[in-house]
Formats: sequence, structure tokens, C-alpha cells
Amino acid sequence: MLCPLAWNPINLIDGESHWIIWEIAYIVIGLFISKIIGTALLHLAKKINNPSFALFSDAVYTPAIYLTWYLIALYSFDLVTDDLLSQSRPKTWTILVNGGIVIALGWFLLRLKDRFIAHAIETKTQEGKTSEAHSMQAVSKLFTVIIGVIVLFLLNDFTGMNLTTLLAFGGVGGLALAFASQEIVSNFFGGFMVHMTRPFLIGEEVSLPSLNISGVVEEIGWYQTRIRPQSKESVYIPNSLFSKALLINKTRITNRLFNESIYFEITPISDINLVLHDIEAYLASNPQLEHADSLGARIDSAGLPSSITVYGLTRVKSLQEHYRIRGDILVKVATIVSSHGGAVTSPPTLVHASKYTSAS
Repeated sequence: MLCPLAWNPINLIDGESHWIIWEIAYIVIGLFISKIIGTALLHLAKKINNPSFALFSDAVYTPAIYLTWYLIALYSFDLVTDDLLSQSRPKTWTILVNGGIVIALGWFLLRLKDRFIAHAIETKTQEGKTSEAHSMQAVSKLFTVIIGVIVLFLLNDFTGMNLTTLLAFGGVGGLALAFASQEIVSNFFGGFMVHMTRPFLIGEEVSLPSLNISGVVEEIGWYQTRIRPQSKESVYIPNSLFSKALLINKTRITNRLFNESIYFEITPISDINLVLHDIEAYLASNPQLEHADSLGARIDSAGLPSSITVYGLTRVKSLQEHYRIRGDILVKVATIVSSHGGAVTSPPTLVHASKYTSAS
């Protein structure tokens, strides 16, 4: 027969079983509170019919349910152990109860932040304010840090550790931690500055020439940014590099440059000026080109063959459309040359190469 002392911690001496009734009562209370919370939030959401309250009720429901059952489990454990925590270890009891409440509060604030930020991003996107929508991600990260600090300070109050002691510890240990986490902090603030200054957004194509990296931005994280090149690998770049490396945002291009040399043979040589004049007139009348000082044509050489360089900016962002316009320009230039009795030919280097091949 077991010694009665062995049963004392669970309060079963002499057939005492009133704790079972209390356990059942706790479970019933937990179910009742959970039902009340769900029903009340659903009723208020329908009655108020406000998107902000809908976000609030969605954020508060899960933490409230988990907190309810956490407290039920805690009180149940204290009951079956004959008030082991609440009476014998009141400090531990206070930390467990109040700490659970603070953590549930922090969880609720994070969920509320996520839902409001997601709603704001969706609204800005529908309004066509894509850049502002992506800036909300920086706001989200900032509020996450603020909520984390608030929760830590509240938890600190329940540990009994003086704030001055915590700061003193941070002053001594924080210096060593600063050296160890310098790269982490640098990348965190690098990501934050990317969100604030917005040199690129998710979905835009960027290029870092010094790193020989080019691709579409898929994610801007706390520590690093993921870029997907044309070869479809995932390239992860530490955020701190964006404050040091040259970055080219290809998506935000306003015009595309073309600079093409056309080689042709024409006699008499003096007709080159007529060809140049007609080409310039065509470029000036083309509505798909940016009419500025960067548009025109020039004679590079006069002989056999002669060459003219045509240069300018197309009024398109799409690379495909740019190539189409460029092709139209080259065809038109070849037509102008032919209209003056000339013929487009290959560059001198290619001609020499073909002659060398024939001779061999």
C-alpha cells in the first residue's frame, strides 16, 4: 500500500475528490467563456458593420481563446497540486499568470497590426498607389519592433528585475552584443532604409553591376532581399549592401536608348548629305521618338562603305516595344539609302573577315 504522503500533492487523501468537481467546473467555464467571446464578437461585428472593427475582432479572437484556456489549465494545475504555485510559490504564480496575459496582449497587438497593414496595402494597391503600399511594409516592421519592446518591458515588471538593473546589464553585455550583432543590425536598418527611400519595390527589375546580379525583386525581408534572375535561381542579398553598391532600377526607365551605325555604299559620295537630311527629317517626324537634343543622325565615314550613326530615345518602357521601333527605324533608314541609289552593306570588319575566309 502506498504511503498517504505520496498522494498529498494531488489532493486524493481519504477519498477526497472535490477537486474533480472543480476541474469539471473549470472546463465548463472555459467552454462558456469561449462561446461568449465568439458570439459577442460576431454579434458586434454584424451590428457595427465597420471594416476596422472586423479587423479588430478577427485579431482579438484567437489570443482571447488561447488566454482563456491557458488560465484554465494554470488554475487546474494549481488545484490538483493543492495550491502548490499560488501558495508555496506566489512569485512564480504571478509571473505565470501576468506573463501569460502580457504575451496574449502582445500576440493580439501583432495580429491587429498585421491585419490593419494588410488592409492598408490592399487599399493603396486598389487606388493605384503601389509605392505607398510597399512603404507600409516598413511601417509594419517598425510597429513589430515597438510592440516587442513594449512586451519585453511589461514582462520585465513581472520578473522583479529593476529597470535600472536591466539597463546596467545592457550597458555591460550590450557592448559585446553590439559587436556580435553589428552585421545583423546593419542589415536590419538597411532593409528599413530600402522601405523608406524606395529605390525599388517588390516586382521591379533591378541590377547591381558591381555584384553582376540582375533580376526581379520578390521579397524585401528583415535581413536580406530575394531577387529572381532570368535563370530563375533565388539570389539572397544582405540589405546592408544596398547602401553601398550601385543599383539600377530597370523598371523605372522612362525611355530607351538606341544608337545604331548603318553602313552603305553610294555614288556619288556627295549624296551622303542627302541621305543624312532625309534620315533626320524622318526621325523628327516620328511620334514614337523623344524629340530632344539626343535625337539625330551623323556621318561617321565617307567612302566605300560609308557609315551614318542614328541615335535617339524611344518613348516606351517595354523592351519588346523598343526593339520593334528600333527595327522600324533600321528598315526606314535602309529604304532612304536605297531611294538615293545606295545599298546597305556590312561593317568593314565583317567584310574583311569574309574576304579572309574566302582566300583561305
